[in-house]
Amino acid sequence: MKIILIYTNEEMETATGLLSLLGKPDVDINTLMFKSNEDKDIKRFIDSFTFLGEEGQERKAIVPSHAVILSPLSTRLFDFMAGFACGSRLNLLVYGNEAISGISEEFAFCFTYIQNEEALRAFFEAEYDVFKKLETAREVIKAQ
Repeated sequence: MKIILIYTNEEMETATGLLSLLGKPDVDINTLMFKSNEDKDIKRFIDSFTFLGEEGQERKAIVPSHAVILSPLSTRLFDFMAGFACGSRLNLLVYGNEAISGISEEFAFCFTYIQNEEALRAFFEAEYDVFKKLETAREVIKAQ
């Protein structure tokens, strides 16, 4: 599982606290601090997806499974992320009530709303169980 925590400077403390809450040995958690330039923030978001392989050859994308948004962002950023998530099967979570203010009504279905740490912990414990089961199934199929 690969998780990206997206936040602005105002939620830096919350992001730091969630890093320890969500940490597991085989879960990769990265942070991405958005600044005030939307175009640069979009580019940094896209750049957070890693590609393996030599240029000019087939390259494999390492796509995060979840993005947790901790901060209120502009409607443009939320709309971009909603479209991006649909194409990449990225799960978008919005943590807390403040972060939901910029979400367009027509794209609200793209986001999962998480109210507090307890709900976030429960969500990721369930997701982690599914992740481990799928990983085990892949290993069995590969061995067969």
